[in-house]
Amino acid sequence: FNRPKDDPEYIANMQALVDEMVADAVEKGEFEAVRKFALPLQSRALTRLLKMPESEADVWISWGVHVFHDRDDDAGDGHLLEAYTGAQFKRAEQQPGDDFFSYLNGVDFNGRKLTFEEKQGFANVTFAGGRDTIINTVSSIFAYLGDHPQALNFLREDESRIITAVEEFVRYVSPLTAITRKCPHAAQVGGETVPAGGRVGLCWPSANRDETVFDNPDKVVLDRSPNPHIGFGFGAHNCLGAPHARLIFRSLLKSLCDRVERVEMIKAEPKMERESSFTRQSGYESVQVKLIKRMP
Repeated sequence: FNRPKDDPEYIANMQALVDEMVADAVEKGEFEAVRKFALPLQSRALTRLLKMPESEADVWISWGVHVFHDRDDDAGDGHLLEAYTGAQFKRAEQQPGDDFFSYLNGVDFNGRKLTFEEKQGFANVTFAGGRDTIINTVSSIFAYLGDHPQALNFLREDESRIITAVEEFVRYVSPLTAITRKCPHAAQVGGETVPAGGRVGLCWPSANRDETVFDNPDKVVLDRSPNPHIGFGFGAHNCLGAPHARLIFRSLLKSLCDRVERVEMIKAEPKMERESSFTRQSGYESVQVKLIKRMP
């Protein structure tokens, strides 16, 4: 998971993948960014992180955008993940290699091998944790650029702004809404009474829009610095996939700066998360944009 930070070949391969996809999108002109770009990019990039054949991305793409939520257009497909990962662990036992599943099969933990349930738990977190989050952020980047046609020029003026822009998009989008834990007994949290069995949640978007920490928290500031967001968590609970995600977003912005004069918005449909305790926008159901090719 640290290769995106210190492996030049890995970084170059990721940039080549993104460049290829952006070039194809430029030739198409108008396209839908969620299913036709963000989902394939997330899946193809993941094959590189997990050292899997790129053909596996076709399987992951076929699951749809919201595969792990068991609702809407992809309802009932959540079981596909455990069936798939279980088959991959068995495949790796018979044909071990240097891929993610073979690695987990061979790991020693406190003098023992991981149980199947432990391995599947790691696989579930890897696949589910890095799917919607990347798709939501990539589609939100296209939506923002479509609504702000001068943004690419601003980044081109100083390419170091790409780094700050990545952090700002993660802060602003906050692709992970919340993580909750069940309270085992009644307690007072933040002045509220939580009953036994009730849930306590950490809400990342709220922290990332804290007006006591961020000036203009509801505005995207592409060169915002410092930017102490917690879009990837923090401390011991910092996201393991953060270097991978940052590399994808950085590669995307660089490629768009190099190849696209501007992004034109055609139509965007926000995706709403509706849970028992909150409703919020989380990425987009659809983002229809047109890329205007940059002339040499």
